[in-house]
Amino acid sequence: MAFKKWVKTFALIDLIKGLRITWSNYFQDPITAQYPEVKRTQDGEFGSTWGFGDRFRGLPVLTWDYENDYERCIACDLCAMACPADCISLTKVRNAEVGRNFAGEFYIDAARCTYCAFCVEACPKDAIRMSRYYELAVTTRHQFVYDKQQLIDLGKYIRIEDEEKPAQEKKPAAPAAKAEAAKPAPDAGEPVEQAVPEPTGTEGAS
Repeated sequence: MAFKKWVKTFALIDLIKGLRITWSNYFQDPITAQYPEVKRTQDGEFGSTWGFGDRFRGLPVLTWDYENDYERCIACDLCAMACPADCISLTKVRNAEVGRNFAGEFYIDAARCTYCAFCVEACPKDAIRMSRYYELAVTTRHQFVYDKQQLIDLGKYIRIEDEEKPAQEKKPAAPAAKAEAAKPAPDAGEPVEQAVPEPTGTEGAS
């Protein structure tokens, strides 16, 4: 064993193995992406995927309801209450014409956000989503705070279609319920027969 170790050390076998891998890659074309000049793929104007997986969590953004042409957020404040980092703040405004609430102001502090997606799970209107936006480098701390318009602009490439949601399968009705539904409804002019309770033994004795 000592002789094999001595041969392996002085023959530079480990070094030769390492250099073999180095030289095998030396003559191949480089795969370095020259970011930010070159980006791999784009989901939209703002959302670069950059080869990330489907579960990648970027900056939380606000989604837009394209069917009704207004924001989905109803300012219920559930996202702010669910946030463990307390990085979401908003105010509520009532729109009498539409008959619903909107967020007058909406702020997310990206420097405090932990990208846990609790806000997405808490939202009842699917108004906030984890985007693929990752270019968060700024020069001052206050630039980490994104306001409502910025969040809407960053989230406008996210389209939420009803077709994407799996349709709920209707449960078959019970046989008794089917038989009850099959009975014809009584006519309004005809009297409805009502069952008369039979007298009990006590009533008959009295």
